[in-house]
Amino acid sequence: MKIRKMGGGRIACLAICVVVVAALAFLIYTPLGLSQQAEQGAQTAGAAGQGAPAARGGRGGGGAFSHAAQADYNDNAGFTSLFNGTDLAGWTSDGQNWSVKDGAIYAESTCEKPTGTIYIYSDIGLAGDFDLKVRMKGTESVNSGIQYRSWLTEDLNAPHYPRPVFPGRGGAAGARGRGGFAGRGPAGACPSGQPRGTPPDRAMEAKYDMGGPQYDFDNTDNYPGQFYEQASGRGIIAWPGEVVITNPGVPKLLLGTLADKATLATWFHKDDWNDEEVIAEGHTYLHFLNGHLVSVLIDNDPLYFQKTGHIGFEIESTGQLYIKDIYLKKFSE
Repeated sequence: MKIRKMGGGRIACLAICVVVVAALAFLIYTPLGLSQQAEQGAQTAGAAGQGAPAARGGRGGGGAFSHAAQADYNDNAGFTSLFNGTDLAGWTSDGQNWSVKDGAIYAESTCEKPTGTIYIYSDIGLAGDFDLKVRMKGTESVNSGIQYRSWLTEDLNAPHYPRPVFPGRGGAAGARGRGGFAGRGPAGACPSGQPRGTPPDRAMEAKYDMGGPQYDFDNTDNYPGQFYEQASGRGIIAWPGEVVITNPGVPKLLLGTLADKATLATWFHKDDWNDEEVIAEGHTYLHFLNGHLVSVLIDNDPLYFQKTGHIGFEIESTGQLYIKDIYLKKFSE
């Protein structure tokens, strides 16, 4: 009888342990099972509806873990069109070197009739934080760029900007870019045998000149998408494929790379249309080329940083330039 009692006690203890373990398992796994069932049900409902699974509840009280939908470059909802595709209404230029051809803003620079470095700018006014989309196409060795948050160099009421003095030139620097100053570039006769032409009079062009941030466009495929700065002395700040930060009083720093040269070469469409996008938000500038992030600048140097400015385009070197589908979404002035 004593042995039987001991055996019965052990059996009773074992039964109690089994019950406790089962209860714990029920408490732990039932909510998980219900959560999984609910998620599966939501995914099924989503597939039957819009074709996308419902986002899972998670950290932060219902935050989603799903990927963002791919942005459509052709979706211009909320954007303002800056070019009507017919004429240059809403744009200011010298009235001689810029025109409309094949539904695009057009300029051509040749050896026999060079444009020098000239500009055209939008009459929409100042834009601070914004999203800007542009399509551009070039031929031959034409070099161009999208000016933004830029100043008109003859406007003394323009937003603050540095006016560096270059040795031997006297006075403040104008908005002459690479190859824009008299005496630079090739000399002698043109390949056609005709005399090399003379660029437009600098005094005539001065009131259209721009300085400031530029999304670089280069049909020779050396610089497309980089961050270049006209007329400030800084020149190329973020080369294609670079993420760069500037701070006052110290050299710029490379924070990281986005792509190597071989990869970058596959992103640019030489002699064809390129989808270009600039997003300026505070001190950060993002340059996109055909759906790829091609350069980033975080500009923390108060001597050069531009909070707002004009939007325009530049041309230099030789070749034809076409610009169309210009859309702007302002976040702030």
